[in-house]
Amino acid sequence: MLLLGLFWLLIFNQQRLEWSVNVVYAYGWAVPAMAVFLLRERWLDRPVARRLKKNTARVALLAAGLVLLAYLPLRVIQEANPDWVKINWSLTALAAGLSGLVIAASGGFRQAWHCAFPLLFCFTALPWPVWVDTWVLQELMRGNAAICAELLGWMGTPALAEGNLIQVGEQWLNVEEACSGIRSLQTAFMMSLFLGEFYRLGVLRRLGLVAASFGVAFLLNVARTLILARLSITDESALARWHDPVGVVAMILCLLALWGLSEWFRPPAAPTAPQIAHAAPRAPFPRWFALAGVVWLIAAETASGAWYAWHERRVPPPVAWEIAWPEDAPNFERGVFADRTLALLKFNQGETASWQTPDGHPWQMYALHWSPGRVSKFLSSSHHPTV
Repeated sequence: MLLLGLFWLLIFNQQRLEWSVNVVYAYGWAVPAMAVFLLRERWLDRPVARRLKKNTARVALLAAGLVLLAYLPLRVIQEANPDWVKINWSLTALAAGLSGLVIAASGGFRQAWHCAFPLLFCFTALPWPVWVDTWVLQELMRGNAAICAELLGWMGTPALAEGNLIQVGEQWLNVEEACSGIRSLQTAFMMSLFLGEFYRLGVLRRLGLVAASFGVAFLLNVARTLILARLSITDESALARWHDPVGVVAMILCLLALWGLSEWFRPPAAPTAPQIAHAAPRAPFPRWFALAGVVWLIAAETASGAWYAWHERRVPPPVAWEIAWPEDAPNFERGVFADRTLALLKFNQGETASWQTPDGHPWQMYALHWSPGRVSKFLSSSHHPTV
């Protein structure tokens, strides 16, 4: 248990940066506790333990050793690429694989299969693959903006959708202001999986609940965008005041709708099965293996940090950037960052200004600086100008 606890602690510790700076995955803080709860429920009604054959047990021990050995090279790569989705998924797969091997060595492969879902549920705390985020979310965001622009037109307010933006008169509502992004989609997906497992729904019912979660999240975000757009038409300052409250209400309604759907999908209560008496679980692997595994994980973390500390001492100091603003340009004006922008980007220093070129073209420039650290790499790369 100590070995698995340390392994999962390291995995989740490496993901807490994502949960802290990315509001889309802020729910990740709750996933470990939810996974432990689901695993406990599965463990209470697990099948009768069956001892593995000696040769099979040796293979399981060898596989567990290979999993631990693979942690070091992947951890070294992750330290330089903390937001690389494939690496984070690979490390989580190692933790889930080792957990499955421990359960199998303790009570057989039937018990491991019985407890597989709570282990796989931990993957919901990880960022989605880039191609999924780009293809699915971006298309939904554009669809959200297009639908809201059409609805505004039906309400007597001419609006035009351009990508993820909505133009109402001379005012543009961008992704963050109008919330045309599907920010609750990942949370709804996670909750649909949790509720499906909590109620032990069948495969088809679980798939239906997952599909319904996408629909509910999308419709509520359309309503949220429409409400914020209507508020901004009458009062531009109302957008800042109502942005968060409307978002909280939309999230609560989404969770309530999923809970109601899971109750509807829930089959009639079956007779309670008799409780199976289980013998005390035996140690899956020798004590020396568990102790060596703990020492290896600590050594891997130490070696990874020492590797980069040694190499970074020889890196030349970075070039200092200074912005020479064209203050003599026509209509030059320095801007002020909104509080929501400061909370989202979390930069240490920042300036913005707008001006007009002699031929009449408007320009706006942002100069942001993040102090060195893992947060700086994530924030600067994920909030490039096209975003």
